[in-house]
Amino acid sequence: MSRATAPLVTALCIPWLLAAGCDTDSAQERVAVVATYNIGLATGFVDYAAQRRPQVVTLLAGLDADLVCLQEVWTQDDVDAVIAGTTDAFPYHHYEYIEDHTLGPPACEDELLATLRTCVEAECGDVPSGELGGCVLDKCNAQFFATSAACQGCLAAKIGQDFDTILTACTEASELYTYSGANGLLMLSKVPLSNLTHAKLDSSLTQRSVLGASATLPKLGAVDFFCTHIAADLTGSITYNGDYESFEGENIHQIGEITAFIDTNATAGATPILAGDFNSGPEVAPDITAELPSGSYAVLTQAGWTSLSVGDAPVCSYCADNRLIADTHASTLIDHVFVKGLSGAFDATATRIGTESISVDDNGTAVETNPSDHYGFRVQLDYRP
Repeated sequence: MSRATAPLVTALCIPWLLAAGCDTDSAQERVAVVATYNIGLATGFVDYAAQRRPQVVTLLAGLDADLVCLQEVWTQDDVDAVIAGTTDAFPYHHYEYIEDHTLGPPACEDELLATLRTCVEAECGDVPSGELGGCVLDKCNAQFFATSAACQGCLAAKIGQDFDTILTACTEASELYTYSGANGLLMLSKVPLSNLTHAKLDSSLTQRSVLGASATLPKLGAVDFFCTHIAADLTGSITYNGDYESFEGENIHQIGEITAFIDTNATAGATPILAGDFNSGPEVAPDITAELPSGSYAVLTQAGWTSLSVGDAPVCSYCADNRLIADTHASTLIDHVFVKGLSGAFDATATRIGTESISVDDNGTAVETNPSDHYGFRVQLDYRP
């Protein structure tokens, strides 16, 4: 599908960081750049993951930033490819590759699975396994939701595999987490990192985590940098089957775990920065729809954190104009770079990452798409004397 290209960047002046507002005439000095980007290498969930990866790596290698939080780098091959392809720009990195092959009990009923199989074979038989999840939810939604919540979770946890493998696992025993328990997080840095930390979060379906590291940015000073990706509202795609009543409840619980982790790992005198995909954000009329409005975004802002991705003219990060979404989701602002206690002597300017189009090969056909289903944010801090 051919779609109009989104604007390459959107600059946001954020005056409430300043005592005297935004003064574009004053001389400014670049202090630091922090970026967050969900690169969507989610085989089975986001189309063209393998075809997009080389171009995503090239984009990252040219990214002008000091600290970067990446999400949805799900496999060890993806992690290795990103690190190898960006090492000149970002010689330092931090990740915690988790494998959790814990098996749950058989989750699916043979009779209902037979009905689902009939639909999948008829409607999605020629769809590659990497794109099967989207086809099932589109063409066999009723048959999928006729199964139990536990069965839906099992089927979703095997995303990216062929349907026969998925069915066998879910009628016998299956791993509890998608991507064998990987958290998808990767931190890149231009400067040395110390105090490397990691914590698993209480999670269902997908293992969620938070990474932490300390760094010194020459003109900003000591920072504690944290990187995360927490629970999404998958209502309509899968029935919630976790311990917190809803996807929003899990999202709120996880942000509580993260703030406690930050407090535990804070270093004296350092500015805390928390970046990632929070699957939560505000409503901004007329174009941006609230996502989990009582979730992590509200919790953090009420606790004194400021999202540098949100300013006087907010723009979406998960957007209906992205070719990998193709108008199947409302535009939301769920990707953030949060700070707390930042001096009022700094201006912040946020620009979006990944709005340009790329071309991928789909079985011999060139398809115009985007590097990821998310747009990232690059936030530049400037000192204004």
